[in-house]
Order: sequence, then C-alpha cells, then structure tokens
Amino acid sequence: MLFIVDFDGTISRSDTIDALLEKFADNRWQQYEQDWLTGKIDAVECMSRQLALVKADNIALESFFRSIELDSSFRNFHAFAKQFAHMVIASDGLDHAIKVSMQHSSFPELPVFANHLQFDPQGIQMTFPNRQPNCAGGNGNCKCAVAKAQQAFPTEKVVLIGDGKSDACLAGKADVVFAKGKLVTHCANNHIPFIPFSTFDDVLATIKTWPECHVHLSHQTA
Repeated sequence: MLFIVDFDGTISRSDTIDALLEKFADNRWQQYEQDWLTGKIDAVECMSRQLALVKADNIALESFFRSIELDSSFRNFHAFAKQFAHMVIASDGLDHAIKVSMQHSSFPELPVFANHLQFDPQGIQMTFPNRQPNCAGGNGNCKCAVAKAQQAFPTEKVVLIGDGKSDACLAGKADVVFAKGKLVTHCANNHIPFIPFSTFDDVLATIKTWPECHVHLSHQTA
C-alpha cells in the first residue's frame, strides 16, 4: 500500500505558500491566485509570479518555515501506517519549507516530492524538477507521476490524502481518497468517491478498520 500525502493544508494546518505571501509579498499575489483558480494561468505560472513578489532575507524566511504549524495527529497516523505501507509527501509547495517545518516539529523524516526552493539575495525562486508537461492540472509537481514512480508494483493500492486543486488529477486515479477543503468539492462535482477528514486522527480511525491492514500486521508478527 502506498500513501501519497499532501502537505499544505493537509499535514500543515494552513496553506504555507499563502501564509508566506501574506507576510512577505504585496497584494498582487491575490490576483495571480484568482487567475489560477479561474484557469487563466496554470499553477506553475501562478507560483512563479507570486514568489517573485516575496521580499525577505534568509533569516526571516527560515524563521517563518520553522513557525509552520503542523497537525500533531500525523505522528500517530504515521506510526501505525508505516507498519504495513510506505508513504511519501507530494506537494505543489516548497521542498525546503516542508523539510524545515517537519524537522523543527520532530515529525518523521519522509521522502518529499515538491517544487525546489532557491534563495536569492532579495527573496526566493522556485524550480520544478517533478513537472510533467502532460499533467492535467498544470501543476509544478505532478502527483500522478509521483504515485506511478513510487508504486512497488502496478497493482499496489494507492491512497491519496489531500485538500486542494493540486490533488485533483490523482484523486481520479487513486484507489482511496481522503479529502477535505477544495478537494471535497472537486470529488463531489466529478463523482469521485472520497472519505472526508478533518485531521489525521480521522484518517487513522478509518484505516484501522481496513481488513488488509490487519492482514499485513498479522503476517509481520507471525
């Protein structure tokens, strides 16, 4: 079993990039956000334009990344799920922000697939090492490609846990979808079955009822 877990608004309690822009950028970022939501520009163009507005030095940015509040219930979820599944973080956010905030909160170290943050003298830039030209969502990080690359075998069960537009493409292909936020609306509008959740306590309670989880655990303890 493979868990593909979003970060912004899923592991983190709020959208990291939005919070970053509110603190360090001028109000133009909101228009770029609206242009993306209405389909005028894709996610890559939106994020590139927005991050170009960020004006802060490395010290201020590192302090901000350490201040990101995470869902503490993720720890218990991970402790249980790691016994029978493998897990990666797939985000259309910033790799460095994810790693710093996870480490600062003493969260488990997991593989992170996200857009790459680069510091420059005035602020930050981002590159898109996991971008796929044919990604249906036009995202910087194609979560469908991440899932395909991480599957141990083609029929491995894929579980998506997410909250937003960057999860939409994989939601239509995953075997199980845990959704909150905008992803709930997307799944409902596109007749994609999903399990609503608020925190990882909800996710943990659900997966503990799955027979296949207990089969894996019994095999490991036999």
